[in-house]
Amino acid sequence: MTLAHGILERLKEHLALPWPDNVSPRERVVMVVYPPSDERKLRRLIESGEFSREIATTGHGWVEHDLAPEFSRWLVS
Repeated sequence: MTLAHGILERLKEHLALPWPDNVSPRERVVMVVYPPSDERKLRRLIESGEFSREIATTGHGWVEHDLAPEFSRWLVS
């Protein structure tokens, strides 16, 4: 199992836990932080659709917000 697949499996384990009652639906956000060396592997999982298919098995949706280009946009401005 690659590290990227390991990240996906840990995320699925986390999503299997119940949300606390005092957390509103709008606050139910999970951010995936990973080592830079796994960037391409994780992007392949996302681009192939495997990531979202696996997340769907947990009963949760998946919305990607890629913040990678934001630093360069900020720097240029």
